Amino acid sequence: MEQAGQSSTNTLDVVSMIIWLSTGNGKFFELHGTRDIIKQVLPKSSETAFRWGYYNSPADPDRQSYTEVLEAFLKAGFRIEGSSGAGTQGLLRTQYILVKRNSS
Repeated sequence: MEQAGQSSTNTLDVVSMIIWLSTGNGKFFELHGTRDIIKQVLPKSSETAFRWGYYNSPADPDRQSYTEVLEAFLKAGFRIEGSSGAGTQGLLRTQYILVKRNSS
């Protein structure tokens, strides 16, 4: 229970992970969210990976697989709070919404 004059602050860190599977280009993924949050989970990620305003795995020479990155976000306290998938015969897309709830 909160005492008078004190309040708690709840914040959300949200990252969207989009995984692309193409018959021509193989697998790659994007991370959309605050650059600082992504860098906390992927500290070795290259600056060139963020040149379009989001993390783009093919532009990172030290990239990890999407499963390794997803696991790193889960270990950092993020939870999958939504997912979707779509595609055609030559291009499949899966999206995960990763959320970390912080309170202070």
